[in-house]
This record gives sequence, C-alpha cells and structure tokens, in this order.
Amino acid sequence: MDETCAGTLQGYCRLMRGLLYYSYIQDYYGASTHSYSVVPNIGHDGCNMIQSAQGRQAVFYFST
Repeated sequence: MDETCAGTLQGYCRLMRGLLYYSYIQDYYGASTHSYSVVPNIGHDGCNMIQSAQGRQAVFYFST
C-alpha cells in the first residue's frame, strides 16, 4: 500500500480510501448512481469477501 504523502492523502487504510473514493463518485455522478457495502470482520481476505452476503449480492446480484 502506498504510504507516501500522496498515498496517505487518499486515506490511511484501504477502507478509508474506498470510502473516500465512493464519496468522490457520489459527488461526481450523483447520489444514486453507485452503492457500496462494508463487510465486517473480514479484513482484506478476497475469498471471504466473495463468500459474504454482501459480496454475493454485489457479484451475483442475488440476496441470501
């Protein structure tokens, strides 16, 4: 992860960077164009992200 001054300006962790990017997208495109979900207690584990209810909803467009 980029820890330079420019990288830190983007956010101090991946979650913060993602939330700040989402905020930018909302400002740029409008409030209802995109959505996001935070998957608690997963960290940066890709397998668990996809297997979570939020991940399956985002990738496969169905709810559990």
